[in-house]
Amino acid sequence: TTLFRSRRLRRAIDHIGWDLPTPIQEEAIPVALAGRDLLACARTGSGKTGGFVLPALQHLLNHETSSGRGPRVLCLCPTRELAAQVADQVEELGNYTRLSSGLIVGGEAYPPQLEMLANGVDVLVGTPGRLIDHLRSGKLKLDQVEILVLDEADRMLDMGFIDDVMRLANACPQKRQTLFFSATLDGPVHSVAQRLVSDPVKVEVDTADSRHLDIEELIFRADNEGHKQSILLHLLDDPDLKQGLIFVARKAGADELASMIRMADHEVVALHGDMPQVKRSRVMDRLREGGVRLMVATDVAARGLDIPGVSHVFNYDLPRTPRDYVHRIGRTGRA
Repeated sequence: TTLFRSRRLRRAIDHIGWDLPTPIQEEAIPVALAGRDLLACARTGSGKTGGFVLPALQHLLNHETSSGRGPRVLCLCPTRELAAQVADQVEELGNYTRLSSGLIVGGEAYPPQLEMLANGVDVLVGTPGRLIDHLRSGKLKLDQVEILVLDEADRMLDMGFIDDVMRLANACPQKRQTLFFSATLDGPVHSVAQRLVSDPVKVEVDTADSRHLDIEELIFRADNEGHKQSILLHLLDDPDLKQGLIFVARKAGADELASMIRMADHEVVALHGDMPQVKRSRVMDRLREGGVRLMVATDVAARGLDIPGVSHVFNYDLPRTPRDYVHRIGRTGRA
């Protein structure tokens, strides 16, 4: 808290109970507070959300203004769940301030979002697709953005959002601060980053390629699909399994496997991209609150979601890339 001048911000940090910064926060926050552009590489679960939310709020409190409708801070996230999680943290850390924040994602009704944009907001968190819709309609104005944040930037590129991201970035003022957070800065990610940042400070802490020393990884060989199902059901009976995530490759596969697990008398929910946002949010709330023990999910749930109680991760289907595997298993071992 000694890094932050605002007593209101320090009060929120104390209320949450954050005593010590994570390694990525320790490296990124001073750079962001100094107003420099940032290229930050850190694996999922490293605490990077706090690494950009806290300095962004401090910046707004240092330069409070009542003019314009904003947003003054724009945060882009690849998925609705991650965007909602970031928005929650913005609200929690800004609880003792007068700063306003909002969330814009797909799968939600347009009128409340339009009303929020008309009323004005200091910090806007959203997914590229729906933000582009509002930008095209002229309802979203980005000419007052002072800080642009890209969270899980590599995931946004993997999901094909590069054109939307660049269009949103180009709608922001050239003279701005850009905070670029990614699990990797290799290849196309680095190329995109160079187009968005200016004279950045590069920070790499506990990257996605680093080994998860606090996670035990096991391989189970199955003869066929039926044998694989039997192995999974046997493992789900483990009394040490507090909460588990079971990853599958297809949306239909998530519902099918959840039904099979449910028939074996296990309480389970499914999460995939075809579900309405309201239902997806309800599923995540049940899992976080401990109301359900198991969730079958596609890779929509593999990145950026803070589910502290997960003890086991099952890769029922192989992920598409080694990097996706690292993000999947990073849902556990987070303590």
